[in-house]
Amino acid sequence: MKPITFTTRQHRLAMLKKSATTAPGWGFAISILLLSALPVAWGHGSGHTNLKVLSKVSHDALEDGMTDFAKGLGVKCLACHVKNEYASDERPAKVAARKFLATVLHENDPGQRADALKTLLNQMTLPTAKDEARIWKALARRQPSK
Repeated sequence: MKPITFTTRQHRLAMLKKSATTAPGWGFAISILLLSALPVAWGHGSGHTNLKVLSKVSHDALEDGMTDFAKGLGVKCLACHVKNEYASDERPAKVAARKFLATVLHENDPGQRADALKTLLNQMTLPTAKDEARIWKALARRQPSK
C-alpha cells in the first residue's frame, strides 16, 4: 500500500472530510486518528532537537532558512542530515555547517564571512556555492532573535 502524502494543509483537511463521508461507521474513527497525527505531520508538537546555533528561530523560519541554505549551496538536505534523523550529528558536513552558521551569524566583516564560506565549501568538497547570494540572503533573514 502506498503511503499517503499531503502537500498542503487544505489538502489534508479535504482528505479528512472525504474519509469521514466515504466510510460510514469508520469515518469518525479514521478522522480522529488522522487528526491526532496532524500536529506531527505539520511539524507542530514534534519540535526540532539538537539546535545549537538556531535555537531561537521559529519552526517556519528554520525550515525556510535550511531550504534556502541548501539551494544556495547546491545540495540536498541529506548532504548534512541523516535521513529521518535530522538531529544526528553523524555527518561531518552538518558539524561544518553549524560552525559556519555560528561564525557568520555574529560576524559583520565581509572577509571573515567569505573565509567561513570557503572553509565550509572545502569541508563539504564543493568547488563553489551554486548561488552564494541566496545563502547570504537566507542568513540575513534568519538572524536569531535576542
